[in-house]
Amino acid sequence: MKKKIFSRIIYLILTMGLVAVPFFSYTRAQTTVTSTNNILVTVFVLGPQVCGDNILQPPEECDDGNLINGDGCDDQCFIEVPECGNGIIEAGEECDDGNLINGDGCDDQCNIEIINPGGRTWDPDEDQSIADFFGRTSPYAFVTLKDGGNIAGTTQADENGLFDFRLSSLSTGVHKFSLYGEDRYRRNTLTINFSISLVERTITRIENIFLPPTISIARDEVIRGQLLSVFGETYPNSNVSLYLPDNSVNFSTTASHDGYWETNITTSYLDVGSFSVKANSESSDGLFSNYSESLYFEVHPSPLPGVCAGPDLNIDGLVDIYDFSILLAFWQQTDPVNICADINRDAIVNIVDFSIMLSWWSKPL
Repeated sequence: MKKKIFSRIIYLILTMGLVAVPFFSYTRAQTTVTSTNNILVTVFVLGPQVCGDNILQPPEECDDGNLINGDGCDDQCFIEVPECGNGIIEAGEECDDGNLINGDGCDDQCNIEIINPGGRTWDPDEDQSIADFFGRTSPYAFVTLKDGGNIAGTTQADENGLFDFRLSSLSTGVHKFSLYGEDRYRRNTLTINFSISLVERTITRIENIFLPPTISIARDEVIRGQLLSVFGETYPNSNVSLYLPDNSVNFSTTASHDGYWETNITTSYLDVGSFSVKANSESSDGLFSNYSESLYFEVHPSPLPGVCAGPDLNIDGLVDIYDFSILLAFWQQTDPVNICADINRDAIVNIVDFSIMLSWWSKPL
């Protein structure tokens, strides 16, 4: 092997977006970036990339601005030592095992051979790239990875909601990747999209991928004052926030250890009309996901006098938990917006109305 194999680490930030493709650039200096809502990309360069630019930087021993051998600084930017293979480590040598055989830990230039994470010495004649993906989602979710619109692989998250992919033999240049998950109830997350420029003979590590939560609603029509259940799955123990873009009232909850989350929207704070709700997650270590898809629901006005159906407050033909949630929303109110909550019409919503409701519980009206 005639080429010195070395490694350097470049950190990039790739901002996740649902539509826009984020911009990023390489830097020669090693940097560590702490970010709560970005993908962290680490590139392990296993082939010479900058020798000959007249800039001396580790692990270069020299850089004379050319790739000419025989002038004291070779084409790999190491001081030329003509005694490699004599079994003596001399100036400029990292090792000398007494031979010029590659693949034994000391190559024919007396440089230590770096083994990549796959466990083999990189062949400098290979032009392939490798991309490793590491992320989180709900436990046991099925995750699909696409490259340029074509499915490149699928995997299943483990019981902790962690998943990973390795794609090898990738062509160099820009790749447009996309990822989405499917939870245990066959609900899909929104797809996240990003582009990465792959360099030959490199391993690109894409970390901190956080798929959005899945989301469902109990019903798409509610009477004002009725609680609306919203639920789904996400990375375990994450804080889940609901967002209603047409209203300042937000709701939040914490996902369980198995990734399930549920909370209620109190519609008594909403006006009559159409609303959308979406969710995002924040992990316990401060990583944010993108938003989920938006689901839509209608808030209808409270029933008018003369159209109440006794304890069936939402007028769906059954006295159940939904009616009870409406009753609780107006508990102890003397002039409830939903006049039907005052079942016995004594000008207050109290235990008497609750008793009437219990007597009709689960009975069709």
